[in-house]
Amino acid sequence: MDQELHLKDYLRVIAERRYVVILFFMATLIVTIVNTMTAIPLYKGTTVLFVEKNELNKIVSPLSQAKFFYDDEENFLNSQKQIINSHEVAEKVKQKLKREVEGRASANKAGKEKTGEVDPEKRMIEIVATIESHQISSTTKVETDLESNTILISYISRSALLAATAANFVADAYVEQNFDIGSKTAKSSQTWMNRKVEDALRKLEESEKRLQGYMKENDILTVENKITILPQKLAQLSTRLTMAEAERKEKEAVYQGIKDLPEDMTDADTIPVIANDRFMQEIQDQIMKAEQEIMRLSNKYGDKHPVMIRAANNLEILRDKKKQLIVKLIKYETNQYELAKATEENLKNLFLSTKEEVVLLNDKIVGYEIMKKDVESNRDVYESLINKLKEQYLIEDVPPVTVRVIEKAVPPLKPFSPRKKRNIMMGLIIGLFGGIGLAFFMNYLDQTIKSPYDLAKRVEIPVLATIPFHSAKEMRIEEVVLNEPLSSIAEAYKAIRMFIFFSARKKIANTILVTSGVHGDGKTATAINLAVAIAQSDARVLLIDADLREPRIHEILDLENSRGLSTLLSGVSGSKGGSLKRGPIDKMQVITAGPKPDNPSELIGSIKMSMLLKKLESHFDYIIFDSPVIGVTDSLMLARYSDGTIVVTRSGKTTYNRLETELNSLKNVNANVFGLVINGVHQG
Repeated sequence: MDQELHLKDYLRVIAERRYVVILFFMATLIVTIVNTMTAIPLYKGTTVLFVEKNELNKIVSPLSQAKFFYDDEENFLNSQKQIINSHEVAEKVKQKLKREVEGRASANKAGKEKTGEVDPEKRMIEIVATIESHQISSTTKVETDLESNTILISYISRSALLAATAANFVADAYVEQNFDIGSKTAKSSQTWMNRKVEDALRKLEESEKRLQGYMKENDILTVENKITILPQKLAQLSTRLTMAEAERKEKEAVYQGIKDLPEDMTDADTIPVIANDRFMQEIQDQIMKAEQEIMRLSNKYGDKHPVMIRAANNLEILRDKKKQLIVKLIKYETNQYELAKATEENLKNLFLSTKEEVVLLNDKIVGYEIMKKDVESNRDVYESLINKLKEQYLIEDVPPVTVRVIEKAVPPLKPFSPRKKRNIMMGLIIGLFGGIGLAFFMNYLDQTIKSPYDLAKRVEIPVLATIPFHSAKEMRIEEVVLNEPLSSIAEAYKAIRMFIFFSARKKIANTILVTSGVHGDGKTATAINLAVAIAQSDARVLLIDADLREPRIHEILDLENSRGLSTLLSGVSGSKGGSLKRGPIDKMQVITAGPKPDNPSELIGSIKMSMLLKKLESHFDYIIFDSPVIGVTDSLMLARYSDGTIVVTRSGKTTYNRLETELNSLKNVNANVFGLVINGVHQG
């Protein structure tokens, strides 16, 4: 629901500012059409180039690297774009164009009698005659395509022939410029590298002399082989010592288990080394079978039977073999332990002696290695520079960038600019949306009251009526209710009358004050039309012109003004009887303002004003005051006498800030504000 209301707000703003939208739209469209139709046709010739880095030319020189060899392809293409747009390329193109038009001019002159002048060439010759290099740069457009490594060179001119010719010349000049840059860079690099080679050779010779001297002083020649042998030997000994120590610990664990056995070797077969022996397992199997045989025979024979005796003897023999085998295994494992222990000790002694030898040699090796590395480093630098220098001589004439023409520019058949359809379409779009945007911007800046809907969102006081705009060509606005009672304006005033009838208090007479913020808002017209509308309903109405500063009612109703409210309040003799004047309709009477007094505020605020109202209330149902504007004290004092106040505003003139100030002034004097009237509302 909220979105629907917002959409209505937008449409209402556009409708109210429709003339702004239409004016901006038409102005934009006309300007676009005029500029498009009067614009000079421009032609664009485009040459397509394939560009890639020449890896052979990647030299040590920082200058070459900076100009041509970026790791990022985008930066590489951008650097080429800068070369194409450079002053040097533009100057080359200028010279080429000069020579081209000179040749064409000579050819045209020679063949003039037969063929006559060629308009495209003539135009090209005229343009080139005054062209400058900066103009070439500004009219040359360069686009790069990172995916295909292509560069599009476009030249824009009033001449189609010149556009194509210049685009091709720019491509040629770009290739020449690359050659020039490569040649200059190569020479600079060679000079720079020659100096570097000389410095590297001098450093290499000096480092070799220092190494030889150090080797002689420290007898490095006799121990040179040890430099690589000793570290390897030490590493091997460390590995063997670790393995020997592990083996000794393993044998020691077995040996310790054997030492803990009792003298009769009971439970010896529980030691894993003995239990896992193949011969021990065979004897164990034989003993188990012998025991099972004895148990089987014991069921048939007695212990003294020869068969039983023979089986028992076999079992005893097997047990004796087992004991003998255990003794052998124990002796073997003891010997293995002693051997592992001795081996570990020997390796440890050899490792320590080798380590001492390495420590003694270390100081000499450190110095030797440092000097040797210095020599090797200097030799590598020297050899690298020599190789690069050789490569540089080989590729001296090779361009730094490979350029191939994929498509040459040809004279275009149609102008590149202006694009009439696109420009007009853009003018339509910009005009429409620009006009709408301007309408909303003006609406944002416009803080005046325009509609009861806007007013209801800003103040809490009700809007009694909106009076349509009246041009006053045929009839004054003050006469609308009287002369056109069925018009929309009259109906609006009758709506105010209806509100007053429903809001009237039950008393002898109801006093209503009609006021506004400034002159011209329509308070006097509202007061007169309201009085006429009430009188038309058969109620007795008195209209009082209480604006003693700028009275207008007597002029509008064509009444005599020598006597009026000012004479009544000032006590002029005989003024009371002649101050009431007949209005334009029955049951309506008028008290005009009378002569302008010197002290209007004092008269309005005097006790005589209160006494006058009490006398008049008995003769009328409604008393309507046309008061001064709220900015003076007269209207605020009249608001105290009134049962209700109607504040008149004007659409497009009264601002919200001013209205809030007026309402605050009335609130400060405890005035009862019936509501607001908006005058001059333009009907959609």
